[in-house]
Formats: sequence, C-alpha cells, structure tokens
Amino acid sequence: METIEEKILKLTSMKEAEKIAKYMEDMIWSLSIYNIKSMVKYLSPKKRIKITKFRHIKDGLQGMITIGRPNYREKKFISLCIRAKEPFPIRKIQYKFFKKVKK
Repeated sequence: METIEEKILKLTSMKEAEKIAKYMEDMIWSLSIYNIKSMVKYLSPKKRIKITKFRHIKDGLQGMITIGRPNYREKKFISLCIRAKEPFPIRKIQYKFFKKVKK
C-alpha cells in the first residue's frame, strides 16, 4: 500500500510534495482534536488541499483528502483574495464546523 507522500509525489514535484504532506499532517491533527467538519488550505489559485471528516471511529477518524482544483465557492473566495492582494499560499485555513443540535 502506498503512503500519502508517494501518492502526492505522482501529482507534484518532491519539494511541493513535502510542503503538502506537512500541511496535511497539521490539518489532520487539528481535525482529530476539534469539532471541525472540513478544512481547506489554498496553495495557489489553481491548487488546494481539502480534508473532510466523516466520523470518529474506535481507533481514529474516517475522512477524505482531496488535492486539486477548487470548486465554485472556493474560486469565488480565491478571486476575493486576489483582489485584496493576499499572497499565496494563503496562511489562514478555512474551517467548516458541524452544526449544533438544538435540544
């Protein structure tokens, strides 16, 4: 079975793969601790990392990692960042939290 770094290496160069692996490690750590549904890190106007948590299981958590082109909402956000002259990679990570259940 391939490691995450090997899969990333197929998509990008070695230098970029190391950066992506570092970002993902930090993002997965914070997903496991806080009540966050998904996180998005923008690397460039045409590349982003998105990690989505489905549920906690006995030994860890289950989720999905997506590396690639941004979707429609993310493109709108990127265009706003470009207008504001925000440098890439954008330092701040976008968080989406689980909705609170009303009692």
